[in-house]
Amino acid sequence: MQPDPQETDEQLAKLDDLSVEEHLPIYEEVHRDLTAALAQSAAEPAAEPADDSADDSADDSAAEGAGDADR
Repeated sequence: MQPDPQETDEQLAKLDDLSVEEHLPIYEEVHRDLTAALAQSAAEPAAEPADDSADDSADDSAAEGAGDADR
């Protein structure tokens, strides 16, 4: 469950119309949602990085060629 940023913004926008004494439940709800999303994110396996080895070899060749021009 990822928190909806718009929903979080709406929850926090409610604070403008409430007294300071009424802020705590809103902060607790937002905190609970964000903590749950963070825990879920940490529990999910990390995505495998894209294999850019072909791009790296092309970059290395270009770098080597540039060095040869200086000789």
